[in-house]
Amino acid sequence: MAKRYNLRSIKKNRNYTFEEVAELLNVHEQTVRGWVSSGLRCLRAKKPYLIIGEDLLVFHRKRTKERKSPLGENQLYCLTCREPKVPFDSEVEFIPKENGAGLLVGLCADCTNLCNRFVQEGKISAIAPDLVVTRSACVNSLKEPTNPPVNTQQAEKQSE
Repeated sequence: MAKRYNLRSIKKNRNYTFEEVAELLNVHEQTVRGWVSSGLRCLRAKKPYLIIGEDLLVFHRKRTKERKSPLGENQLYCLTCREPKVPFDSEVEFIPKENGAGLLVGLCADCTNLCNRFVQEGKISAIAPDLVVTRSACVNSLKEPTNPPVNTQQAEKQSE
């Protein structure tokens, strides 16, 4: 799974050693060496090898941009295949959340695992014109319950 790094901690006008980059981004030093072998520029004139902060920022922004895969019409994102897929039999279920938003859920045609996509309820017909959408009941989120449970021991003490 792709990890998100705190790129705000990197100063573009500063040079970093492999150890410093690893500590800043909370990764192993060997991960930084792997980035260098996959295209991250570093200064190798003297030891310790140095990485310029701006090069590190450009490298990570480029990798993030390459990994994005925008969803087209009738597509949901399969977390197993890690790519957009048209659901099996073009059937999806809309699970409403809050403020008119919800989740379209279907089965991947290739791996038969769940695919999903967050969507506004009013935009379903534009995003999924060829899909058969069934609506499920609203799922409550983790909020205060409407009828909180009663602590029977405390209720007995108060009545005495």
